[in-house]
Amino acid sequence: MSSVTPLSTPSHSAEMEEERDGAITKWVRPQVENHPEFPHYIHSKANLQSVSEVLKQFRIVDLISQQLSGLTTPADCAGAPSCSVKRDHILRSLGLDSEWDKRCQEILTLVSFYGKNGTRHEDSRVVDMMNSTVATEPNMIDRFFGLLKSVHQNFTAGGLGITASQ
Repeated sequence: MSSVTPLSTPSHSAEMEEERDGAITKWVRPQVENHPEFPHYIHSKANLQSVSEVLKQFRIVDLISQQLSGLTTPADCAGAPSCSVKRDHILRSLGLDSEWDKRCQEILTLVSFYGKNGTRHEDSRVVDMMNSTVATEPNMIDRFFGLLKSVHQNFTAGGLGITASQ
């Protein structure tokens, strides 16, 4: 007679994992909210969303994530005893998702390449947008991301279109 695996096992396992992740997120939330940079994040979110404000938020979330990732929940943590905190748990505690994080990481990487004192090239258009505190368009960060991708594409294609004045 062959052994039959109950159909509910995969969903039960996924359900348990989701519950565990929820418990870790719940545990780490106060750690995030007590982080010294958290008030700056909240203040920045309340401001008009200029490129400089969004970059500030990206950097604060990145810093908090770097400092809190790897913490271990206490052995008596309900639903997640002795579990490791991951970046995703920290993002979830802030109401952010993996798509937000992917975009954040990509923008911060491109800014390090082409922003002020960029490791590949300092593009004046990128720096000007980074320094701007004007939030004239609701999708200003989308325009900034598009510029970064364009500068990156030009740079990686052999420097086509990049001049010393840019």
